[in-house]
Amino acid sequence: MNQQDINHINKLKKKGDEYYTLDYYNEALECYFEIIKLMPDQFIIYYNIGHIFAKQGKYKKILQYCYKNKS
Repeated sequence: MNQQDINHINKLKKKGDEYYTLDYYNEALECYFEIIKLMPDQFIIYYNIGHIFAKQGKYKKILQYCYKNKS
């Protein structure tokens, strides 16, 4: 992974966090899922995804997603 990739990930994280604070959860999820594709060991991103699912009341999805992605 080069510096350009890291910069892209940081921009996605910032954008996702901004969407989250505005309650634009689907847009935030898009950013976070893109980060996971590029860097799957970013556990804080999994936390953020789980938190969005909780805000949406999608509790079953939290469990499915967490178990699917645990290592």
